Amino acid sequence: MRKPALLAALCGGILLCMAALSEGDSLISLSDLKNTFIPQTVQQAEAIQEQSIQSAYDWAIERAQQIAGGGTASGSYSGDLSPRALAQDSIVTLETGGCFLLASGAGTVTHTGAVVDATAGREVSSGGALQAGHRYLVAEDTRADFSLTAPSSAGFSGSYRLQEGNGGGTTPPAGDLPFTDVRSKDWFYSSVSYVYQNGLFSGMDAATFGPNLSMDRSMLVTVLYRLAGSPADQLASASASFSDVRDKDWFAPYVRWAASQGISAGTGDGLFSPGQPVTRQQVMVLLYNFGTRYMGLNLYQRADLSGYADVSRVDGWGEEAMQWAVGAGILSSTTPGALVLEPQSSATRAQVAVMLEKFAENFL
Repeated sequence: MRKPALLAALCGGILLCMAALSEGDSLISLSDLKNTFIPQTVQQAEAIQEQSIQSAYDWAIERAQQIAGGGTASGSYSGDLSPRALAQDSIVTLETGGCFLLASGAGTVTHTGAVVDATAGREVSSGGALQAGHRYLVAEDTRADFSLTAPSSAGFSGSYRLQEGNGGGTTPPAGDLPFTDVRSKDWFYSSVSYVYQNGLFSGMDAATFGPNLSMDRSMLVTVLYRLAGSPADQLASASASFSDVRDKDWFAPYVRWAASQGISAGTGDGLFSPGQPVTRQQVMVLLYNFGTRYMGLNLYQRADLSGYADVSRVDGWGEEAMQWAVGAGILSSTTPGALVLEPQSSATRAQVAVMLEKFAENFL
């Protein structure tokens, strides 16, 4: 800042004047110099310096108000991650230190450096898909655009720019869904809508849900964690371990959580088999354990399975859960006009969506 230098120069001038007077210069008396000239000069210099400091202060306050007050179109500030409704095609731009939470919906992120999925504990490549219920942190020297490909609920903190979407897009949604492979007349439509709108499932990508794809065991425990309300403290304190689950795996925290809460004990021999397709019987066992051991529910319903053609394929460890699931209406026959359970068949994403919706409606 140059103003303090000006004050020093003025003071230096005063000293030169005093030195000149001491050598007999009679242009101004020593009394006038001490009592009038010096005080006035110092006062003027202090006023100049104060004005300079005040100008800098006013500029800083104005800039802070622009950022924090949200009064400008180009930039605003959010102090927390409170979710807000955002239309499809909305884009939230965050810089270093910014945080983005996708409460529900779908989207992608493009960035210039590094974005970390803090929920899963891994980096997300530029152009990667966002997962509902996950929190993302923008790393150092990075600018990130979080683009929503469906009507979503999202929160973000830090300095941001928001470009509101109009709900359009190139992919025609099925009612309230953005997926091209889910039609309103499909038997699973309402259940897919339920799990999607409640943030339990996200799509395989922005445009597809994959209703007929098998769900694996890691996906199911992740969904159950979301169904539990995403308790971050329990996730952080979970300590179970399996030889086929590495710390860097995105699903590792959810596997540990499910094991710590008594929902799943793995598949034996210290394995969890995270990529193994989950069977219809396994879904019922995990749901039953979730309800009784985690939620503390009295799941007393029981059905007689003796009339089912494939009851012999129900394992002893899964029999109670299967009896409950049929008795509670969570599980039904897969074949019209016959009683068939298919307990060892892989459960599709659509089937699990239906099971979860029925469980939530009846017990939560």
